[in-house]
Amino acid sequence: MRVRIALNLKNIEYEYLEQNYAVKSELLLQSNPVYKKVPVLIHNDQPICESLIIVHYIDEVFMSDPSLLPSDPFDRAVTHLWATYIDDKWYGALFEVMIGQTDEEKGGVRGLPTQRFCSNAVVKDLMPETEKLMEFAKMLISG
Repeated sequence: MRVRIALNLKNIEYEYLEQNYAVKSELLLQSNPVYKKVPVLIHNDQPICESLIIVHYIDEVFMSDPSLLPSDPFDRAVTHLWATYIDDKWYGALFEVMIGQTDEEKGGVRGLPTQRFCSNAVVKDLMPETEKLMEFAKMLISG
C-alpha cells in the first residue's frame, strides 16, 4: 500500500496486479527471487523490491512535486527509522489485535487514529476491506 500511495501522490499512472499470496505468480517469483513477496515495482523492465526502497526510488526518479522524503539527510534517516519501526513493530501488534476471537478483542483496532488518513483522496481507494486484511493477517501468522 505504501508504494501505491507514493505513486498516487506523485500522480504516476501504473498498472496494479493483484497477487494471490497462497499461489505466487511466475512474474513475482522472477521479479523478486530472493524474498518472493510483494511489493515489486517494475520500471523500465527492471524490478525494484521492498516498499521503502521503492518509495526512495520513486522519489529520486520522478522528481515532480511533492517530494516524498525530506531533502535533509538527517530528517530522511529519521523518516526511514520510523517507517522501519512501523514495519517491524506496529504491523505485528496490529495483526495480533485483529485476529482476536471476539468482537470486543477486535475492537482495539477501532481506537486507532486512522479515520482521517483513510479518508484522504490519495489513500481511500487503496485501503483494503477489513475482512481481506484479517484474512491476510491470518495467512501471515499461520506461516
